[in-house]
Amino acid sequence: MSKPIPRRTPAVKKEMDKREKRRKEIEKCRHEAAAAAAASGSTTANNNTPVQSLSSFEHAH
Repeated sequence: MSKPIPRRTPAVKKEMDKREKRRKEIEKCRHEAAAAAAASGSTTANNNTPVQSLSSFEHAH
């Protein structure tokens, strides 16, 4: 009967730490981008510039 393989081997832990670090960096960048967008007066969550979204909004109505 073989021993069950431990889930948290050093290699696995190292990989998990790398992923966690990367995820935090991405979140930080998202927050900074959102703050910058809010500061510039953009209300769109995507990459549309406020000018484009405003003009398309006016055309739609």
